[in-house]
Amino acid sequence: AMITKEEFEIASRIAKGQKARFTINRHNPDFPMNGMLCQKCFIESDITKGKLTGYRSHNGKSATPRKYYKRYHCRNCMSAVKQDDLHNMVSALLSKCTLDPALKQDLIDSLRKAWAEVEENSLQLITRLKTKLILAEEQKMRLVMSLADNPDLKADLYEAINLKKEEINIIKDELEKAQDIESDFNKFVVFSLDFVDNLKSEWWTLDHDDRLRCEQLLFPRLLRLSGNKKVSTPEISIIYRYQATKKTPVGALIDNSGGPAET
Repeated sequence: AMITKEEFEIASRIAKGQKARFTINRHNPDFPMNGMLCQKCFIESDITKGKLTGYRSHNGKSATPRKYYKRYHCRNCMSAVKQDDLHNMVSALLSKCTLDPALKQDLIDSLRKAWAEVEENSLQLITRLKTKLILAEEQKMRLVMSLADNPDLKADLYEAINLKKEEINIIKDELEKAQDIESDFNKFVVFSLDFVDNLKSEWWTLDHDDRLRCEQLLFPRLLRLSGNKKVSTPEISIIYRYQATKKTPVGALIDNSGGPAET
C-alpha cells in the first residue's frame, strides 16, 4: 500500500483541523531536523547511530549580548552544518519532488482503502440504518393494509402509522448524515493531493513526529547529510518524481529512484 493506516489518520486529523492529544514536547522547535542521518556514520542495521542533533554555539567573545549561532552536528563524528543551510537544502530537495500524474489515481485508490478502514464504524452504521429503514417501511405498509380489515381500530392505526412515519423520517435523516462520508472523502482527497503537491511549504508546519512519519512515507530510507554536507536520500516514494537540474551536484539525487551521485 502507498500509505499505512497510521499515516492516513495523521493526514485525516490535519485535514479536519483536529488537535492531537496532549503530549509532552521533547523536541526543540528550532531544530526540526534533529535525528537526520549522517551519511558517514550511521549503520543501516542500527539507524540509532550517526544522527544529527541541533545546538547553539557562540564565538567565544564575552560581548553583551553574546551572539549565538544555530547548527546541527553529528553525535558521532561531530561534523557540523549551519541550521539555515541544512533547512534550505531540505527545502530545495522537497521543491523538486512533485506528484507523478501517472500515479495520481493509484494514490486516490490507496486513500480510499485507508479511508474505508478508518471509517469502518460509519460504514457499518450506514448498513444498519438501511436495514432499519427497510424494516420500518414494511411495518408502515402492514399498518396501512390493516386499516381495511380493522375499521373499529381506525383511530389507533392512524396514530401508529403517523408514529411510524416519524420514525422513518428520523432514520432517513440519520442515513443522510452518515452517507456524508463520501463527501468527506472527496474533500480529503483534494486536501491530500494539495498537500502532496505543496510538500515544501507544508513540511515545516508539521510537528516533529508527524514530520518524521511523512519522511518515512516519502523517503523510505530517510534523508541524509553526506560527507560533503549535501542533503540526499537513496530512495523516493513511487508517488513522486524528481526534477533533476541540468548539472547534478555531488551528493544530490540524480533520478526518480533517488541515490546520491558517486564521488
